[in-house]
Amino acid sequence: MSCTSPFDEPIANGLVGSSSIVVAVHGRTDRDDPLTSWIGGLDTSLRDGIVEALRLNGFVAAARMKGEALAGASAGNICNRGNRQAGVQLEIPRGVRDILMSDAEKMKRYASAIRGAIDEFDRVLLSGEGL
Repeated sequence: MSCTSPFDEPIANGLVGSSSIVVAVHGRTDRDDPLTSWIGGLDTSLRDGIVEALRLNGFVAAARMKGEALAGASAGNICNRGNRQAGVQLEIPRGVRDILMSDAEKMKRYASAIRGAIDEFDRVLLSGEGL
């Protein structure tokens, strides 16, 4: 169970519940992988889009699958409580967070990659195109 499964803050739950796209951002310990951002959640299309966008921008990212640690695959996870019942969970390791905090250009590239993937997903979602 992730730390966000039992999350129960009324204002956050209300905001998430009325949203079609939900992305939870968490920090994780490096473990033995200090450079890989783990991207999970039940929204596999958006998850995979974020993984691809980060990789194209020079970052290491891996899709987390159900059953893996910090996969964000529980239906009760805050990221999966939006109106589509599927969202994305970013697990950013300490090593990456330290790099981003010390390098504004990398921070901008990292954030822009994620934002771009979300924007493209939103465009497709609104157009009714297949995901």
